Amino acid sequence: MASHVIHKLLMEHESKNFGIAYIYYNFRRQQQQGPIDILASLLKQLCRGSDKLPDAVSELYKDHQRHQTRPSLEDISQVLQLVASRYTKTYIIIDALDECSSSNRARQQLLEQLFLIQQGIPINLLATSRFSPDIEIFFEGRSTRLEIKASEEDLQRYLDGSLQILPLFVWRSEELQRKVKRAIVEAVDGM
Repeated sequence: MASHVIHKLLMEHESKNFGIAYIYYNFRRQQQQGPIDILASLLKQLCRGSDKLPDAVSELYKDHQRHQTRPSLEDISQVLQLVASRYTKTYIIIDALDECSSSNRARQQLLEQLFLIQQGIPINLLATSRFSPDIEIFFEGRSTRLEIKASEEDLQRYLDGSLQILPLFVWRSEELQRKVKRAIVEAVDGM
């Protein structure tokens, strides 16, 4: 779903003064997707939409290069807010937020910074996630929640179109195909 939203936003706002940045979380890359890395990636994406690199970004880079340090979460957050404020409208899309590590408060730190930025300037934030009470608490009172579940018919259609990836012995047996599809539909449970 997130990729469709991103594509639509990019097509609709291609020539306008809109900032669009997004991240796809991957549970296998949790070590490389900490809050600092994510905010830095969002900042980089928003800078690409500018004709000229904002002075605050150059200053942040030079300062930390000179001292051979990395910017803090708050440093990046402040510059991200400044860069985002240059756009008429800014969209930040986070896909699979539930795959962001909750250890070391990584998810909490990221969301806290995004909500702080959002208090200063209007940012449209879209996050997709499987149901998680921990995540839902962060968004409570700040957003609209929309639950989307794939219907069994949607899953059946998808699986019918994907049967070619199964081994040949499955193709040859309609009964085996039905069993495989039934097991997948039950395991997926609307995801």
